[in-house]
Amino acid sequence: MPASTARAHVFGFQHLILATIQLFGTHQQTERFFTETGQANLFWGNALNPLDQRTVYTQAECRLFIDGRKSFCSGARDSEPTAAA
Repeated sequence: MPASTARAHVFGFQHLILATIQLFGTHQQTERFFTETGQANLFWGNALNPLDQRTVYTQAECRLFIDGRKSFCSGARDSEPTAAA
């Protein structure tokens, strides 16, 4: 994939994740994450595809563990916050 289309793909996911917060989150969550994203110039990545059953996550003691084989992780390697949804 040429560099320009790869950047466009990851840039699109940045907006998709923020739109998902706005659509499905509470008003307080939207305010918090939009404010933090703007103030800290955060770049969001995506770590899970809910349709890919080869990857599972478990929670233990306030930590989230992701395990399995991934089909893709859009921007997860370079992101500050990573959405696991």
